[in-house]
Amino acid sequence: MANKDAVFDVACERADDILRLYRQFAEKKPVMLLELPSQRIYAYPYLEFKNTLSERSQKMLDKEYHEALAHHKIVVFVKDDDRRKMISFSVEEE
Repeated sequence: MANKDAVFDVACERADDILRLYRQFAEKKPVMLLELPSQRIYAYPYLEFKNTLSERSQKMLDKEYHEALAHHKIVVFVKDDDRRKMISFSVEEE
């Protein structure tokens, strides 16, 4: 659990940068991705990002993404290549 918390903490530290990039593409409702350890941030079109995931993860993304849209939220994925972990969560657009 500590690893997941550490990954989430890094995302929180970069929240302003994630939101800034999201706003550049907000009309397209992208899925945001923070890659670790590089800390690069990407805004992906929903379908393009979905197609990179396993079938199980695609189903999870579908649910989270549509729920986030309904509540004016952003879906953020954090991918930690060193730990081979990926988490997702939703945050307010503002």
